[in-house]
Amino acid sequence: MVLDYLKQYVLSCGAQYVGEVSCSVLIKEEINKKAEEVGIALVRAVEKREGFPEQTQAINSHRKYFAQIIEARKEEWPEKYQYYKDKGWL
Repeated sequence: MVLDYLKQYVLSCGAQYVGEVSCSVLIKEEINKKAEEVGIALVRAVEKREGFPEQTQAINSHRKYFAQIIEARKEEWPEKYQYYKDKGWL
């Protein structure tokens, strides 16, 4: 459940992820191997500027949702409104 929550939070912040790893308090060798694999995947994704279309779609969906909120509260949040406007998201 924690990983699912973190993935949704990361997407709502406009970032992407390459994998996941979790463990209990006792770290086993298989977890270390999985963590290393995720780290290698991250390095490759950064080097290749790899994108993940399904995640990009989710990010854009979140952005549209937040744009509606920011538009409605532009008087209360002028900095956020200007930021979204400057980015072309409004």
